[in-house]
Amino acid sequence: MKMDKDKELARLRKIDTEQKARVLGHLETALKAANVHVFLSYDPHAETVHIKFVRSQKPEMVVNVNMDNPMAMMYDIFKVAGRAFIEEA
Repeated sequence: MKMDKDKELARLRKIDTEQKARVLGHLETALKAANVHVFLSYDPHAETVHIKFVRSQKPEMVVNVNMDNPMAMMYDIFKVAGRAFIEEA
């Protein structure tokens, strides 16, 4: 029984990681279209998104996305980094 729960939890974590990575890829593309050049990466172990600014000297930003679904993740990213994105554009 415990093994089944562990397998299911691992399966759900894998799906969550894949969804978040896919959404970040699309978000990165959308930001580039708006002239905001950043690299977005997801760290599944820390459940954080790292934002690296390509053109400016802004320091890397880290956004906690623990327990977020993809939409909540995007909300948290814009809540934390929205002003920096506008300044970058």
